[in-house]
Amino acid sequence: MNAHVKAGGKAPVVFCQHGLISLADTWIYNTPETSVAFQLARDGYDVWLGNNRGNVYSKTHTSMVADASSDYFDYSFQKLGQFDLPA
Repeated sequence: MNAHVKAGGKAPVVFCQHGLISLADTWIYNTPETSVAFQLARDGYDVWLGNNRGNVYSKTHTSMVADASSDYFDYSFQKLGQFDLPA
């Protein structure tokens, strides 16, 4: 697939979301020549990498503490889509 954008145009967005017990890095682990995120970017897409709460990138939450006894880990896929994604 090739979505090269003309000068001044807007690139189509691709949102890559990791699976359970993972993080967005999975989309860039391979070399820049073979990783999905880099391939999409080279093809002209505006690539966004999402992270769910609970991985290393979300441990600095501004209002919740990420420890085993907190409400931080009390969430569902519905809550992720309803609250985390828009935030």
